[in-house]
Amino acid sequence: MRKHTSKREISMRKLDSTKLRPLKYEQILRIEEHDFAMRPGFGGSPIPVGIDVQIESIDSISEVDMDFTMTLYLRHYWKDERLSFPSTKNRSMTFDGRLIKKIWVPDVFFVHSKRSFIHDTTMENVMLRVYPDGNVLFSLRITVSAMCFMDFSRFPLDTQNCSLELESYAYNEDDLMLYWKHGNESLSTDEHISLSQFFIEEFSASSGLAFYSSTGWYNRLFINFALRRHIFFFVLQSYFPAMLMVMLSWVSFWIDRRAVPARVSLGITTVLTMSTIITGVPGVYNLDAVQAMAFDGCYHDTDLDLADLSVHSEESSSRGRAASIPNVDTTHIRLTQRKDFGQKAAAIQFHQPQRFKDELWRIQEKLECYFGSLVGSNVYITPQEAQGLPPHYDDVEVFILQLEGEKHWRLYKPTVPLAREYSVESEDRIGNPTHEFTLKPGDLLYFPRGTIHQADTPPGVSYSTHVTISTYQNNSWGDFLLDVIPGLVFDTAKEDTELRTSIPRQLLMQVDIADSTQRLSSFLRSLADRLENTKELRSSDMKKDFVLNRLPPFLGSSTGPLTPGGKLPKLDSRIRLQFKDHAIITVEPDQENSDECRKEMIYVYHSLKNSREMHMMGNEEEDASEDGAETHGLRFPLSHVDALKQIWTSATVCVKELRLSSDAEKENLVLSLWTECLIEVI
Repeated sequence: MRKHTSKREISMRKLDSTKLRPLKYEQILRIEEHDFAMRPGFGGSPIPVGIDVQIESIDSISEVDMDFTMTLYLRHYWKDERLSFPSTKNRSMTFDGRLIKKIWVPDVFFVHSKRSFIHDTTMENVMLRVYPDGNVLFSLRITVSAMCFMDFSRFPLDTQNCSLELESYAYNEDDLMLYWKHGNESLSTDEHISLSQFFIEEFSASSGLAFYSSTGWYNRLFINFALRRHIFFFVLQSYFPAMLMVMLSWVSFWIDRRAVPARVSLGITTVLTMSTIITGVPGVYNLDAVQAMAFDGCYHDTDLDLADLSVHSEESSSRGRAASIPNVDTTHIRLTQRKDFGQKAAAIQFHQPQRFKDELWRIQEKLECYFGSLVGSNVYITPQEAQGLPPHYDDVEVFILQLEGEKHWRLYKPTVPLAREYSVESEDRIGNPTHEFTLKPGDLLYFPRGTIHQADTPPGVSYSTHVTISTYQNNSWGDFLLDVIPGLVFDTAKEDTELRTSIPRQLLMQVDIADSTQRLSSFLRSLADRLENTKELRSSDMKKDFVLNRLPPFLGSSTGPLTPGGKLPKLDSRIRLQFKDHAIITVEPDQENSDECRKEMIYVYHSLKNSREMHMMGNEEEDASEDGAETHGLRFPLSHVDALKQIWTSATVCVKELRLSSDAEKENLVLSLWTECLIEVI
């Protein structure tokens, strides 16, 4: 008997999608047709990968381990045309983490992280959204613990500055360009974030470049935040109980002196309670007595023996020269409380105070722009009737400003005019002084390199304080020639076969080389002829040494690190150069290619992100770890030189008018400069 089927049952069958055979996502996205081990556009221009971050929480701050733990949503944006698919309604498709292993995704990692994990409850917290045109959104929920180097010198009134750094592990800037997707708006935070012991003062996003000698330049993004400690917490936990215990100890004065048990019990209770409180207060780690004195900002004779101070050149500003006080060449010392130095006849030197004193930072940064050379400073305090140094001359141009007290100076005729090194001269050789005078507060003195000088604090003056500002070390024509000639010889040898001819057999072993000197003279004359027709000199070492070691721009003591701001540059934007005095353009062999025949590239170096605290403090860290050395700059093909000169020499310029062959190159150039804060859109 045939069963009757109702219209309702027929309708339900049509709606039952489980009976259909859906199209697999591998077929929609054509995953099997492509090799997704290759990045999009492999072999072409670098792929832009935008980043934005939403910080969900700061879970912990550990002073002991010097790290922090943060939970965040990390989102990546890029375009992979291999994933494009037809769609009549232009709707995106969303997937979970199972698709990630089958397509290409950016390999962003956290620099200086100790541990991190992707949340996986109830499923792995990964989302992938693909749009019909190939645009991709890749989102992760991550918890990461990273290092934060903290300074507890002002504990518990300290402020800690930490940063979480993002970078591609495998792809350098030739393959992947990492940038903040929405500029300053790319970093958002939950308004309810709070910490038990810290105020979160600010969050900011910034970007830069990291250089590794073995693999090249990498884009790096920074999530910066400042933490200010709750003082009220420590008032309640430590200071207030200590005050109560001190007040309680006074009770013993009112107890009858014959009531020994009561007095002893009260005393023991007080001591034990104070011991408990003290052990609960964090200590200042790895600081000796001198450093603790320096951070505290006051000075006591018992902290340091003046007789042990070593003698150094007063005016020398060479990087890497030791300070007069051991172990304090990286700290700022203020001697404002004690003026009595006793009978110890020694001068005290405060090394490079511009690292910590904003007024000197502002002055010296302007002087470095004016002179085009590094400018250092030192402050000296000399007690009554004392002279810190014997007669000597220096290898720097010196300006001296008297701050407090008086100083008696004697200047002598140079024995080595415009000296190239520091040296002490004997009294019997220098003769009589050419100038003799006493500087008083506000007086300014200048003398050039090689001028022999000595100074002492006159009788009746309790002490003398002066600051020296010095410049032009190793900045002579001779130094410039040593920098320029190798590049000039290298370029000339490419075209002149005479310079590529082998030297005579056993020339290096000969005693009489008169014939060879004539040949060398001929070569030098040909180099001079070529030099007269050369428009550009390859002088990179002096330029790089200056810009990578000078002070960053002074933007105010309360200003944080520079970050790109304003509008994102587009093809129709007008732009102008910022901080022109802080950036240079050089032509150098490609640093990322170790082959003998390396093509030349354009490098733009700048000092916008230099470390103020390391100014004029030597390059020990650079020598110790070349792989970890970080420079701030950009790298471009040689074809970009005219466009860069156009930006550097014009007051304003339109992006589409730049002398480059394609619009994509123009946009990539200005975007790279914008992320380094070198240009602004007007």
